[in-house]
Amino acid sequence: MTGKRTIAALALTFLGLGVATLPARGQDGYEAALARADNLMKEHRDYAAALEAYREAENLTESPDFRLLSGAAAAAVALQKYPLAADYSRRATAAAQSDEEHGIAYTQLGVALFETGDVSKRRTKAVVEALRAAIDHQGKEARLARYLLGRSLLRLGEDEEGSRLLNELIADYPDHQLADSAKMLLDDPRRARTRIIPAFEVTTLEGETISDQSLRGQVVLIDVWATWCAPCRASVPHLKKLHAKMEGEAFTLLGISVDSNEEKLRDYVTDYDMTWPQHWDGQRSLSITRLLATGYPTYIVVDHEGVIRFTTSGWNEQVGFTIEREIRSALKAARKAAKKS
Repeated sequence: MTGKRTIAALALTFLGLGVATLPARGQDGYEAALARADNLMKEHRDYAAALEAYREAENLTESPDFRLLSGAAAAAVALQKYPLAADYSRRATAAAQSDEEHGIAYTQLGVALFETGDVSKRRTKAVVEALRAAIDHQGKEARLARYLLGRSLLRLGEDEEGSRLLNELIADYPDHQLADSAKMLLDDPRRARTRIIPAFEVTTLEGETISDQSLRGQVVLIDVWATWCAPCRASVPHLKKLHAKMEGEAFTLLGISVDSNEEKLRDYVTDYDMTWPQHWDGQRSLSITRLLATGYPTYIVVDHEGVIRFTTSGWNEQVGFTIEREIRSALKAARKAAKKS
């Protein structure tokens, strides 16, 4: 995928960033390394360091267990290393010892294959196979697998079965955020085949109304963030520079804050001179339900036609460079399209 982190973010959330800690196996070095990896993954969300720690743990044992393989797969998904994630997921399916573990492993495999961006019939069928296996082991509890299976079947043009599965998911979990996403796919199955930004309309802190339709013709960077999120705060200087660089371009930077306190958000935006539009999403009805942003910060680059070009979570300097590259690529495509019209 050009970094399609929305599904990956859901995987990290619903699969718990790896499974719960297992009892010690009497291998102090291995357990210590694995505990460190789990901590980096779940508590710090430092996916690069977590993956390195999982690999260090792997070097300390001849038979990596499910906990390591599943955790490494989750870290690789977060880092968009999808072939590596698929490899760890396949190994996790062999190491799994319960229906729950099998369900997690096969769902992770389905996510890794889905996120590669390869929408060929062959690859999509491999995704479907993995997700069916997840559902075989977990049944109705395999919510993410059921959602992705329905979506993948719509991508294959198998709308009848795909729609049936999504309707069943909605009936079983009507209040779950995946149900809202499933409804959007049922309303417009093309969304399963092209990643279009969900319909939305928000009011900014300044009282301006912004919608997906009003942004058409613009390249948009959506920043889902919070004042309490350390990586989000670290990204602000780069975003300020990016905003200044893009002055005069057909570009909009839109902040979506998931803070629980609007006054604190307003103070922060003022104190740090964040002059681009900001929307307070205290109920997270846009950030999670529609944008599927479950990790912070999440960045979504949308092109002039409303197609999602790139999505990622987390922050470091390389992420900033990648985002800017994707924006400039989208702007170039928009200028090219304008010349043709």
